[in-house]
Amino acid sequence: MPSKPVFLGARLASLPMRPQERSISSEDGIDCVLQEFDDDTGLIQVWILLLEQLTAAVSNCPRQHQPPTLELLFTLLREVTAVPGPGFAIFAVIQLLLPVMLLWLQRSHGDHSYWDVAAANFKHAIGLSCELVVEHVNSFIHSDIGCESLINLMLKDLFKLLVVCVSEPAETISRVGCSCIRYVLVTVGPVFTEEMWRLACCALQDAFSATLEPVKRGDFIRNLTREYSCSSEAAVSLTTAKQLY
Repeated sequence: MPSKPVFLGARLASLPMRPQERSISSEDGIDCVLQEFDDDTGLIQVWILLLEQLTAAVSNCPRQHQPPTLELLFTLLREVTAVPGPGFAIFAVIQLLLPVMLLWLQRSHGDHSYWDVAAANFKHAIGLSCELVVEHVNSFIHSDIGCESLINLMLKDLFKLLVVCVSEPAETISRVGCSCIRYVLVTVGPVFTEEMWRLACCALQDAFSATLEPVKRGDFIRNLTREYSCSSEAAVSLTTAKQLY
């Protein structure tokens, strides 16, 4: 009888890699990270399939079930830092968690009304994601596991997601993006390397550009002028009414 289970079905599971994932693997050694934990039992594929399906379910399941699903997902994402290990935990954030968060953000298609019902759970999820990345940076940045390039990539992808949040027309989502950038910089900024600060500064520059884009297009001035005109008309109407009565 085998001393540990062998998941033959996991070996047959189709896990196609997107072009972006292939480039990341070749540059930063994610393939090596997975091979390091692959002991021919198929267990690593089971973890990938489990986390992949669970992250996909977070934004698609009924909203009343999203909070407990998030709690389970982030419990598992923290537990994989021990087994299979830190490298796999960072892989899960880069390849499974952050892409799904970005897809969830894009589901609004610029429709403000979408966030009237979805904002609370999304803000909860984005906050948990930032907390997890902060924990990974604090735990692994000074370790000898050799994952600095993966940590940099994780931070880069997180900042990219937060900048997209900042550029979202819905103010509640834009504000949470700003708050999360500030939280990450204040919390783990003291342990940042030079490369991490470079990524942070690039993210801040992109965030400023995103928030100033309406001003460049003249939308802000037009809205301000419209509001001023409406206020002036209201004041004139009020003055006229007082004169009549």
